Amino acid sequence: MFNSAILDTLIGLMLMYAALALVASGVTELVSGMLKARSKNLEKAISQFLGSDLFSQFCAHPRIALLTIKPDSKDAGLQLPSYLAQSTFSAALFLTLKKQLASAMADVKGDTTEFDRFKNAIEERAKAAGKSGPEARLWTLLAEAAEKA
Repeated sequence: MFNSAILDTLIGLMLMYAALALVASGVTELVSGMLKARSKNLEKAISQFLGSDLFSQFCAHPRIALLTIKPDSKDAGLQLPSYLAQSTFSAALFLTLKKQLASAMADVKGDTTEFDRFKNAIEERAKAAGKSGPEARLWTLLAEAAEKA
């Protein structure tokens, strides 16, 4: 093609590697889809992040429950979708946490906004959770994020 054996060989090798990469990617996607690996990994990550009690409340939220796949057998648990949009995840998490913190938010007195009451309730929950475990990490992260907001 270019009258250069080296250049023709390099172009051929690049095309061969590109074709092999596409085939490998397709096979990976096929196997992941059949094993439902993404939804299992998403469920595992969110449950580790939230802890079991908060995770069950999160899954019961209507925005998440609509996306949840209900298995045929009664033995199997609910299956989250393989992907959650950022807006769906954050809205469901915020409303779940707000529901969890409702009593603590009501205890905050004074002329403060709802966000300030929410932030104070998160900080109190972080102090009460201690230093270890998934819930402690969650409340600490949320308290740090609320401070920056």
